[in-house]
Amino acid sequence: MPESSPAPTHVSSVLRLWRDLVPVEVSTRSPAQDGGELWFEAAFDGSQLFHSLDETREGVFRFAPFRPRGGQLKVAASQARAMAYGAPVRGGQAMSVRMRMSPGRPQTRVTEGAVAVLLELSEPFDPEQTLTREEIGKLLDPRRRASYVVKALLGSEAVDLRTDFVTDPSTVALVIYLLSPLNDPSQTHLFHSVSVHQVGLADHVAAGGAVHRVSRLKEAASSAAVAVMLDREERKALLAVPPASFAWDLLPSAGPRRLELSLGLRPRDANQKGGVEFRVQVDGVELLSEARRAPDSLEQPAWEDVLIDLPAGARRLVLSTEAAGDDPPLAFFGNPTLLTLGQDERPNVVLISLDTLRPDRLGCYGAAPSWSPHLDALAAEGLRYESAYSTSSYTLPSHGSMLTGQYPAFHGAVDVADALDPERSPALADLLGRAGWQTAAFTGGGFVSPSYGFGTGFDRYSDNDPVWATRTVRGQQLIGTMSWERTPIRAELLERYNGDAVQGWIEDHGDGPPFFLFLHTYIAHNYAPDQDWMAKLGLLGNDTDPAYEQPFNHKQRGAFNAGELALKQTVYEQYMPYYDATVGMADEFVGGVLAALERAGVADNTLVVVTSDHGEEFGEHSQFGHGLSLTEEVTRVPLIARLPAALRGAAGRVETQAVSLVDVAPWILSVVGVEADPRMAIAPPLGPQRSSPPGRDTLVLELDNHRLRTSAVRDHDLKLVLELAREGEVLTQEQVRLYDLSQPEAEHSDLAAARPEDVARLRSILDGFHELAQAVRPRDGEPVDFSSLDPDLRQQLEALGYLQRRDDDEQ
Repeated sequence: MPESSPAPTHVSSVLRLWRDLVPVEVSTRSPAQDGGELWFEAAFDGSQLFHSLDETREGVFRFAPFRPRGGQLKVAASQARAMAYGAPVRGGQAMSVRMRMSPGRPQTRVTEGAVAVLLELSEPFDPEQTLTREEIGKLLDPRRRASYVVKALLGSEAVDLRTDFVTDPSTVALVIYLLSPLNDPSQTHLFHSVSVHQVGLADHVAAGGAVHRVSRLKEAASSAAVAVMLDREERKALLAVPPASFAWDLLPSAGPRRLELSLGLRPRDANQKGGVEFRVQVDGVELLSEARRAPDSLEQPAWEDVLIDLPAGARRLVLSTEAAGDDPPLAFFGNPTLLTLGQDERPNVVLISLDTLRPDRLGCYGAAPSWSPHLDALAAEGLRYESAYSTSSYTLPSHGSMLTGQYPAFHGAVDVADALDPERSPALADLLGRAGWQTAAFTGGGFVSPSYGFGTGFDRYSDNDPVWATRTVRGQQLIGTMSWERTPIRAELLERYNGDAVQGWIEDHGDGPPFFLFLHTYIAHNYAPDQDWMAKLGLLGNDTDPAYEQPFNHKQRGAFNAGELALKQTVYEQYMPYYDATVGMADEFVGGVLAALERAGVADNTLVVVTSDHGEEFGEHSQFGHGLSLTEEVTRVPLIARLPAALRGAAGRVETQAVSLVDVAPWILSVVGVEADPRMAIAPPLGPQRSSPPGRDTLVLELDNHRLRTSAVRDHDLKLVLELAREGEVLTQEQVRLYDLSQPEAEHSDLAAARPEDVARLRSILDGFHELAQAVRPRDGEPVDFSSLDPDLRQQLEALGYLQRRDDDEQ
């Protein structure tokens, strides 16, 4: 489909070709019209073996062999729940399942119902297995396998149905379940024909077919612009189904130019033939020609980064792909960007979030011994906040505030089924990206994944935690616990995207335009140190085996949280060495980032901000963990910053005035000279009393999810906590508590009854906040729809402990 636009009228130091510059010529593949290659066709003449699936009296489902005859297949509830046929297929293969069917008895009115289920398997179909209801549910759980429900509008006539899809890379078999009528036991389904066709993958996509984790971008310069997740890393890209070609006319440049892009191929089965040749041409001269085949194992990266210095005076740039073979894989030009070098000296920004990090476990906040020498040195060189607070006590709403400059009630990502809405919430990465910064993120995913809206504005966004002990028993257990078949966490990916990769990215971008780098890790959240740190903290070795890893005991923590308070000291002594060891690993990660900035020669022109999304309770209030209260232990966070040298001021400065995570994004924008979005909490009554560096007399804390609805306001040393609902039920009477934080063990002494005037004053502030939030973003009060969660995310949230594991969607 050709696209054209007038010649560009301006040049930025960062020009994203997929968004900022409309190509003057585009040539894309036209889909084939042959219908694909027949892979399987049901004859219904007794020659093919199907299997009926029915439930025994004992409640067990069994498969029984069955050879349908008579030219059609009748499926009735009195006969079987379903008829199944398993066919071998390949991973990454475009399939088209077509069937013709009718109701066994003509209906006077048209009704819609499910008539078939298509289920992908990563192992061959086994008709000898027996299944319980629970196992049936797991078999069809989209968190584990891809499946497609085929629905039909049935009346008196036969209908033709077609379902097109691309199999997951690990798929080896497709099972077709032809269903009996679910709502009318007296009715039957008649299947006249069923066939499976292999369609060329490129043809499937060229015809507009969907692919898992590939989504079209609305605001882009080309209709080929997509967000695509490969190797658990999302990049903005141009979908270049071969043959494809994109051409741009370039204006003269104020300095040397570099083309940065990545060559991406979606993984698929090794038996799938065909490859792609990527080409880059400038003014008719070929600067890159590289043939690639789709990765068929994790050892082969799906993304290959390329940097090309363009010749002076370049006028026309062409990116193109050609097919090598009859069925090429999906190809992408990842984040094709023109960088003008040496013309933009605005500061870089590195924002580091060390998930679940309590400030009092850092030496610069008083911990002894200190396991955080790099953070301590950073604080001694820069600025440290003594009273920094999150906006909530778990990852999603807190990071939402950190990266949008909005309180949770305003950005709306407060519960597990919520996500940031780019139409309603500004994104720090987007504001910096549009102002000329390169943007990248290396994160632990989960609540901080692109599925929750955090990818907005980022050129690339990795969900592979950069700090992970992949070779320890607990580290490997967590990989298994937090993995699923469709988008698995894998040690190979964690090691590819580790701290060394982060440092390499910094060094590769030190001589270009300014960059914004967001880094995040769950290492402290997971209590999973590597063996070196286990040895330092006495967690490695026993009398017979120096490499023995002492097991991590979750059961006693669970018992303490369930009310066995006598276990407090036991659990504390077990947990703290693991936690401190992971603090040490997080500190080493920060040290590596700081060293990379030095090697790249940009340390003095980089704003570095290190913080956390929330803290952790260690039994102070009858629980170990976070996300269930707004106590000081879970809401107070570290905040350390080192400004660019020209703005740095006195070393080792300590700010005692309170500050909130909601102030971080506006402050960063202020430091680097970019105007903040007015929807951020920058003006009264939500903004800080002092803007740069920010400082507050009053701040608000919120926790509004399916477990608890509570909020708090801190004004100087007084803190009012208002609890409205618990476990999804409105309390018969609001619970109001008042604390004086200047007193020891303050949150064990409720002063509400003794100081009603302070309660009334702080309650007025909190009521005003709620009233404003309700006006800006109404709270509908509806229960959380867990069924709307992305299945992959739900399993990871279960593994992280934010959702209880259940077989249904009720929590």
